[in-house]
Amino acid sequence: MQRGYTLVAIALLSLLSTACGSQGRPNRAIVVMTGRIDEVTDNQITSGVNRGLRDIGIDALIDWELLESDDPELVRAAMTRAEAAHAVVLEVASAKERPGVLTGSHLYAVSLTATIVNEDPEVPLIEPQTLEFAYEEKSAVEVEQRVLDTFITATVPYALDGLSLSPQITVLLGGEGETQDLISSAELKKNEEMVYLRHERAEGYKAYCAQELAGLANFADAEGIDCYGDPCGQYVLLGIDEKDRPVVQDVSRIPIYTVPPKRKGYWTEPPERIVAINPDRSEQVLVRSGNFYGVGSVRAGATTGNVETFSSEGSSAILGFSLDDGSHKQVTLLAKGERTSFSAVSPSNSGTFWCLKYDEGCFYESPLGRKQLDLMKWGRWVDIEAGPRIVG
Repeated sequence: MQRGYTLVAIALLSLLSTACGSQGRPNRAIVVMTGRIDEVTDNQITSGVNRGLRDIGIDALIDWELLESDDPELVRAAMTRAEAAHAVVLEVASAKERPGVLTGSHLYAVSLTATIVNEDPEVPLIEPQTLEFAYEEKSAVEVEQRVLDTFITATVPYALDGLSLSPQITVLLGGEGETQDLISSAELKKNEEMVYLRHERAEGYKAYCAQELAGLANFADAEGIDCYGDPCGQYVLLGIDEKDRPVVQDVSRIPIYTVPPKRKGYWTEPPERIVAINPDRSEQVLVRSGNFYGVGSVRAGATTGNVETFSSEGSSAILGFSLDDGSHKQVTLLAKGERTSFSAVSPSNSGTFWCLKYDEGCFYESPLGRKQLDLMKWGRWVDIEAGPRIVG
């Protein structure tokens, strides 16, 4: 992960100044951004979070002071200088993971981790929130710009949730405190019910997932079977590799609970993964992508799997990948807008067979070129003595 200097934005929050021996004004917090992907885009994240906080009744002031480290003591020193009782720490990071299917592109992963810090180290904190996305682009900046709005949409309610649980906020919303703090927090007080509803929904979903996971574990123990995955996630079995390992595709999503609550559902889309599950239940990630098209496949006893991914220009590509280390064995790029109903890389990795949707034909591509297979509407690879053949 790439890391850089620390960016500080001061936000004036509606907090209370007398709780727990607070030294900072309880109606203030600083938002600290660490790391660097692109200064302009990073600043847009800060401005967007600032704007979102103001919409709920938080007065925000951005101070573009750069710190050299995100060390908690340095963060608290900045809080003291700003007379703030809280900090919202945002860390941006990026990584170049693998070459893309188009020359000059790579799969770039970008992430934003948000953490709530109280001036009192003894105050318990909520778990940090990490959002990650990965797409094939020419640079990490393009990915960050692509997910900018989602970063902001998901981070603002998280920050409100964490701050509302602090003792300073709790006392303030109870109507106690200095007059100037109560006046500045009037709008936040009006929105208190919405903030609480968001927290209730998020915690309710967590409790539901924990209950479902416990139920699955009890079922597995009673039946004497192994169960993999998270009931609130989505693992799809692709097949069993030659090492007898289940190979699954993880297409899990993370819900976003906004403030104010909306009827329409929102969620983040973490990178989709294809994972081999080892006998000790550890996972080996073979392929990651922002989104796969449909579900991949693995032939019984195969050494290669296949899945369709998207290029930096939006066209789809049939990807044959090694079940040993995830390396690309075969890449077949389709025309923009083409979508398949079936695709499979040959067992020898010497070619790719696919059929397009809406009966637009079936095709085979090898090092010798691409040709349409007339009259075929579906097919599969079979192994015979002479080598793999398409039967359909």
